[in-house]
Amino acid sequence: MKLLLKFNLAFIAIFLGGLAVSALIARNLLQRDAQDDVLDRARFQLEKSSVVSTYTATPGAQVVSASMQRADKALMTVMGLLCVVFVLIGVALNLLLWTLVIQPVQQLSALSDRVSLAS
Repeated sequence: MKLLLKFNLAFIAIFLGGLAVSALIARNLLQRDAQDDVLDRARFQLEKSSVVSTYTATPGAQVVSASMQRADKALMTVMGLLCVVFVLIGVALNLLLWTLVIQPVQQLSALSDRVSLAS
């Protein structure tokens, strides 16, 4: 197996592991933030409401749903940006590996072949 292929397989494995861990952490943080937002809104409505009974389950459910949808949208944005960053890093590392390792080794190998055939 060629060096570049081995490197890319290892990079993809690390990328997927990092993406999974990042997704779990980001999802938990965003959901906690959405829940805090819902609680803050509920407290605000209860404090400002003259009658507690005017705050029914339906508006509360809408607030929870909207907050969770915003959290899911934020999670997708974060995961998309992480994917872009990982891809850019992968391309940069591949270029560096090719330029700094593979090409010089190929040139050295060609030179050693010429030297060994000349003797």
